[in-house]
Amino acid sequence: MTSLPREGDAGRLQVKGAPAGDDTLGMEAIEGPVARTGGTGVVVHEPAGARGDRELPSPVLLELHELPLPALRRRHDLLEAELRRVRYWQRLLRARRDLVVAGTVAPDELAVPLEAAAQDGPLERHLGAVAGDEAAPSAPGHVLRTLVLPGAASADGPSRLAELQDATARLAAYAAAVADEHAFAVQVLAERRGLLAGARG
Repeated sequence: MTSLPREGDAGRLQVKGAPAGDDTLGMEAIEGPVARTGGTGVVVHEPAGARGDRELPSPVLLELHELPLPALRRRHDLLEAELRRVRYWQRLLRARRDLVVAGTVAPDELAVPLEAAAQDGPLERHLGAVAGDEAAPSAPGHVLRTLVLPGAASADGPSRLAELQDATARLAAYAAAVADEHAFAVQVLAERRGLLAGARG
């Protein structure tokens, strides 16, 4: 499978040599000498006595630890922005599904239960204030149905619901992958910031 270019790859972001952007020297002062692989600083936590039988770090964490701080922040910001877009599309899918269901099974009209309105209560006062207003939701024949459900009930409602359900499942899987990737970036960024803050303190 062809590897897609990623934010922080050496071939895309030339931030490593930036005097004000490269935190490798600072990390070396905190964690000891940095292993060099192909010109990229690789920060590997190796506490004394930790060698032997132990769980190896996640390859994702190792890759993120290799990134200079500006590239790590950039990757975090890209993932966070994508998460916001994904959540917006998830809300749109839910709203679209509700509209398809409502177009297939027509919702009840507002009943305006006058018998439940207390004398001079909130409902009665509201109805008195909007009396004669044809745009009020409580007005007979209000345009809510036409406004929200622009078309008549469609026979393809069930198939459209199936398509929306499939799109929802696919988007949920993508959202989970983006969220996991974002969580890794948040973890490494927090560790990096904590180490730098501790060194300065």
